[in-house]
Amino acid sequence: MGAAGSQALPPAPSQRVSAEPRTRGQMANQIANGLVGLWRERAGVGPQRARAHVTETSVTCLMEGTLTAAERTLAVSGRTELVRRQRDELRRILRPDASRLVERVTGRQVLCMLGDTSVDPDHAVDVFVLGDPVDGGGGPPGGEGEGRRRRAPAPPALEVGVREHGRTVHIRPAGELDLAGVSALAEPIEAARAKGMAIVLELDELEFLDSSGLNLILATWEGARRDGTPFVLTPGPANVHRVFQVAGLDDVLPFERGP
Repeated sequence: MGAAGSQALPPAPSQRVSAEPRTRGQMANQIANGLVGLWRERAGVGPQRARAHVTETSVTCLMEGTLTAAERTLAVSGRTELVRRQRDELRRILRPDASRLVERVTGRQVLCMLGDTSVDPDHAVDVFVLGDPVDGGGGPPGGEGEGRRRRAPAPPALEVGVREHGRTVHIRPAGELDLAGVSALAEPIEAARAKGMAIVLELDELEFLDSSGLNLILATWEGARRDGTPFVLTPGPANVHRVFQVAGLDDVLPFERGP
C-alpha cells in the first residue's frame, strides 16, 4: 500500500506515469499521491494521509483528514449531512479526472467509481472497479494519442420510465445513476410505495451506478421489506452489476434470476 502526506505532494495534473513495469505497491503509492493532489487542487485542502490498495479487480483508496476548516465548522454546528452532500457532489465532479489517473497507472479501464465520506471520524474512501486493459495504448501520458483515446462526451442526464400494470409498477432508469440523478429515481419509487404497489426496478438501460444510487436501491429494498410489499430488480449491464458484486450485494438483493 502507498502512503501520502498532503504537504509533500504535487498537484495531480503534473503527475507523470512511468512506462516501466511496476509492482502493485508502487502503483498504489502513485495512485494515493495523485488522488491527494487532485483533492487538494480542487477542494483547497488534501487528505492528510492516504493509503491505496490495488487488486486484479479494483483499486481502493482510504483517506484521513479530508475536511476543510469550513466543513469542520459546519460539522461542529450539526450540519453533518450538508458536509457529506457537498463531498458527494465534489466527488462526482472529480470522477473523470480520478478515473483517468487510475487508468493511466494501472493500464486498466475504470468501469465505475464509488465513494463515501465519514465526518466523525474524518475519513473518506474511493473505490475504482477495474475492467479490461485500456485500448489503443502507446504514447506518453497526456499526449495526443491519450487525448483521443479518453475524450468522451458529457454524461447524459438520468431518464426514468414508469409503467403500471395492475398493482405493479415497472421503473426503468436510463443513463447514469449518481448523486445528480438520485432524486429523479426516488420520486417514482416514493409514489409507488405510498400506493403500496409492488416495484420492479429495471436496470437494463443503466450505464453507471455510484454509492448514491446504490444507497437509494438499498433503502428501497429495506423499505419494501418493512412495508411487506414486493420489490424486484432486473440485472443491468456487466459494469453496473459488478458494483453490486464488489459490494457483496448481488446475492442479497432480490434480483430476477435466469432459468
